[in-house]
Amino acid sequence: MHGIEILDDKPVRYPLELKQEAVERVLINNESRRQVSLDLGLVDTKLLRDWINTFKQKGYNMFEKNVYGEFMSKKTEKTRLKQLEEENVYLRAEVEYLKKVQRLSQTKGRGSGEKVTNYEKTQIIKTMLADFALKVLLEVAGLKRRTYYNNLNKDITNAKDEHIKQFMLEINKKHKHYGSRRIRDALKRNYNINISRFKVRKLMDELGIVAKILTKRKPNTVGEKVPGLPRLFDGKTKAEEPFKVLCTDITYLNIEGRWHYLSAIIDTYNNEILAYKFSSHMRTEMVIEAFDLMLQNYPNVDFTDTIIHSDQGSQYTSYDYFDWCGDHGLIRSYSRRGKSTDNGFIEGFWSRLKFESGYFDRKFKTVDQMSAAIDNYINYYNTTRISVVLDGLSPVEFRLNAA
Repeated sequence: MHGIEILDDKPVRYPLELKQEAVERVLINNESRRQVSLDLGLVDTKLLRDWINTFKQKGYNMFEKNVYGEFMSKKTEKTRLKQLEEENVYLRAEVEYLKKVQRLSQTKGRGSGEKVTNYEKTQIIKTMLADFALKVLLEVAGLKRRTYYNNLNKDITNAKDEHIKQFMLEINKKHKHYGSRRIRDALKRNYNINISRFKVRKLMDELGIVAKILTKRKPNTVGEKVPGLPRLFDGKTKAEEPFKVLCTDITYLNIEGRWHYLSAIIDTYNNEILAYKFSSHMRTEMVIEAFDLMLQNYPNVDFTDTIIHSDQGSQYTSYDYFDWCGDHGLIRSYSRRGKSTDNGFIEGFWSRLKFESGYFDRKFKTVDQMSAAIDNYINYYNTTRISVVLDGLSPVEFRLNAA
């Protein structure tokens, strides 16, 4: 490595390995700088001195000297290149982000001083994730990672809410009278969606759903008991078993100015309508026919010693009614005169039937129309309609589940 090449004034670039060998020979092997310089063909011993000084400052992160005296290690060069690449990516991300912010502001008609919300920043970042890393985008947008993920969770929640709203609209279409409790129960029963009543109310407000509420009349609290008519039921207490305490009554229905009548029997255990009879008259035979239908509907039920509670109307104080109850083992019970709350179970059903079936909203033109509406509603009421007091079940479902 010696000879005429040493005298050549052409700039020389020395490899990193040679520099490391030279420095280690001087500092570790205690060889002289001159000897090492000669052995390795260095043009000047000052080079080795400079390398040693640099090594003492930088350690093994050695610098390579070019002819102009500039030093740069290979490691530092790689780091710098990586840094430049990152800066380039950041700048590209920043330009693209600002473009999207500008388009968003134009779309929303904002002024130049109005800031972009954190939620909007999240939405912009989502559109750029295919081209840039999340870390870069968060830095560009000035958004904390926690805030970003919180906003993503809001998106998921909003998507779920929109899904639930569609089901709520379907429920409301079929059940205009359902409030938050029944809608909550319907979501759970029909769609396996379990959410709080508070959440249901919130979504109802957003959808503008308002349940049709039945206005209750103030009951008459004064009642007169007629001697000889037993009052075995208070009109409020739910029976502990099915088919043990029943209530019956007659209601009036108007068709084109003419009155028609509906007699029904309700079970106080689960509010199930056991039988009913629709007629153009309200003679005792209509009541008896309703009771005959009850026996047909439940042929395996023994009604012996079942209490049948009614008001003191002429149909229920007639000899025919007395005889029918006696023949079939039913025990008669009566409300106090002028006190409708003594027969609250059936009175409450009449209100629901007229309100929820649409009786108050439209005038039925024919008997067939009225009869069909009664059939449809009572079937719906018994088998489908959610009852809050029955744990969100229909009357029939409640009875069958308890069996």
